[in-house]
Parts: sequence; structure tokens; C-alpha cells
Amino acid sequence: MMDTQKEICDAIRAVLPGLSQEVLAALEDVLEKLGITTTDDLQYITEGDLLPVLKPIQAERLVAAWAQNNSMASTSGGASSSPQSVQSSQSAASLSQPSSAAISSPSLSCSPVLPTWVDSFQIPWQKLPEELIQTLERQKRPSARFEDKW
Repeated sequence: MMDTQKEICDAIRAVLPGLSQEVLAALEDVLEKLGITTTDDLQYITEGDLLPVLKPIQAERLVAAWAQNNSMASTSGGASSSPQSVQSSQSAASLSQPSSAAISSPSLSCSPVLPTWVDSFQIPWQKLPEELIQTLERQKRPSARFEDKW
């Protein structure tokens, strides 16, 4: 069973090499909850299954790579759960994705550092009616009449 988990982890790493350990562990949990027991099962995963853990483009890349690996294995006549075919399909996936992996790695490592609108959002207090500000300062709930004033 541990070999299968390692194969699944390797299949993820082949497509998304810059994935953090935390995200990888969360993704493995999601796959386990979905009932993934072999690398053959990965072909049935949809992007929606992965969105709770991954960004949409990451989910799309994984699903596309797993679908491509499955079609490559079925056309070659080999079972994709055999270690040799999994390893060769992973190598093909990692070779076919070097530029996009290089592009996505910096964004993964920088994304926590980049500010979002949430970090820079400011309430325009000076534009609010004085009466509303006083009501809020008294920790009272504003009445509906303030909605019409602004």
C-alpha cells in the first residue's frame, strides 16, 4: 500500500514539481477520500475534485497529464499501474512540461508574499456621513435610513 502512495505522490510531483509539502499532503488526503487506490484510478479525477486543494491551473495540469498518461498507456498496450509504465509516463510528463514548470515555480514560491486587494483595502471613512460614524463609535447598529444617504 505504501508503494502505491509513493507512486501517486510521484505522479503528482512529475506534473507539479514545485508543490509544497503541505499542499501535497492535503492533495493526497483528498485523493484518499475520493477512493484512489492505484495510479489507474487517477484517470477518473476531475478538476473539481482537486479545486479544494489546488489552484485551477494546477488542477487542470494534473487532470490533463493523468488523462494523457492513461491514453499513452492504453495505446501502448501496457497497464499504467505497472511501475515501468508509470515511471516512463511520469518522465514523459516531466519532459513535456519544463517551461510551464519553470514559470509556475516562481509564482508558487512568491504567491504568499504578493499583496492582494485584501491587504491594501481601506474603508473610506471620510466619505461616510458623520451621523453614521458617531453611531458606529457608540457601538450601535445603524438604521436603514443611512443606506439612502450614500
